[in-house]
Amino acid sequence: MLVVRYADDTVVSFEHRADAERFLQDLRQRTAKFALDLQRADRLSLHRSASRLDPEKTRLIEFGKRAAANRAASKAGKPETFDFLGFTHICGRSRRGGFLLLRHTRRKSMMGKLEEVKEELRRRWHQGIPQQGEWLGQVVREFNQYFGVPTNIRALAAFRYHVSVLWCRALRRRGQKDRTAWDKVERLTEAYLPAACICRPWPTLRRSHALRPEVGAGCQRAITDFAADQPFAASRIKLREHYGFEIGESTIQRITLGHARAMFESGRAQQLSF
Repeated sequence: MLVVRYADDTVVSFEHRADAERFLQDLRQRTAKFALDLQRADRLSLHRSASRLDPEKTRLIEFGKRAAANRAASKAGKPETFDFLGFTHICGRSRRGGFLLLRHTRRKSMMGKLEEVKEELRRRWHQGIPQQGEWLGQVVREFNQYFGVPTNIRALAAFRYHVSVLWCRALRRRGQKDRTAWDKVERLTEAYLPAACICRPWPTLRRSHALRPEVGAGCQRAITDFAADQPFAASRIKLREHYGFEIGESTIQRITLGHARAMFESGRAQQLSF
């Protein structure tokens, strides 16, 4: 059993479905009893519905490494997804074919943030372009810092693009004779809005994402995976986008060549053993 809780949002995971069903049943009984106790207590001013479980958010789903295979065997379709802390969690596959947890920005969260940006831009119509650009850059930077997790780079790029579109519309509506071209907006976007980037690496790489020669084992695996198929300069960019850490080309080259040398020596030792 694993519990992840933040404020009043909680995710509980179980290995066996029977345990999850029993836990959900006990939880509903306890919340129902608690609501009854609150109703009888005259001194408490809490609302009765505050202790009830939301039927839309409280549900039992099959999720994890074996969810796709189990649902495919029963012809139940793809594994269900769930929303937690602004992210939509999805069962996916890695490039090696294994299980991969995909976290994408929740659609309602992005639409709500864009609506806030739109309303705030209306209040800032008469400000200069530098003031608007600094504020929008801060908005995009904060969005990247919160939602900048691996597998979410497309949502970050989409948010930056939609912010630039809203900025373009705001600039064009400041006057009837304003004809701000999209080329100018693109230059302003490059100047003021930070690019989409992954700010937080994978959990297995968090301890080894710092800039130091002693790169951890998880980091070495990610580096060799990228550097084996593309130049070292391109690998550096991909590592920053996908894993959120910066590392020099010389370090990438040293780790990749060291890994290749170790693999060669291992294969040679196996041949000599035969």
